[in-house]
Amino acid sequence: MKIDTYPLKVRRDERGWLVQNEYPFLSRAMKHFFVSYSKKGVVRGQHFHTKKQEWFLIIKGKAKISFEDLKTHEREEVVVSGDKPTMVAVPAGVAHKLENIGQGEMFLLAFVNEPLDQAKPDTFASAI
Repeated sequence: MKIDTYPLKVRRDERGWLVQNEYPFLSRAMKHFFVSYSKKGVVRGQHFHTKKQEWFLIIKGKAKISFEDLKTHEREEVVVSGDKPTMVAVPAGVAHKLENIGQGEMFLLAFVNEPLDQAKPDTFASAI
């Protein structure tokens, strides 16, 4: 398994910084987004999707994202932080969890390739 990551350019000036998506295929694929806030040490996720693909961007803090391919049982971990914005692709059929490993709070901005459909959830628990 190879988890794809997409580094994002940070433009800084005296006002602060700006990060934009420079990958056209990501813009075409995204149909829904969500934001989560996690306190220090919190673990989120521990699930998989059969159809949904997600892209995670840590906008503040530091996270360890763990993955397990449900077919091959291959595992991978990626560490990302808001200091070096990197989009992380989460394929369908891959269990995943996020752990806030930073010294403070963590904010995640996530994008999904299909609209939210509460009547047909595609989220299944998985110990990873």
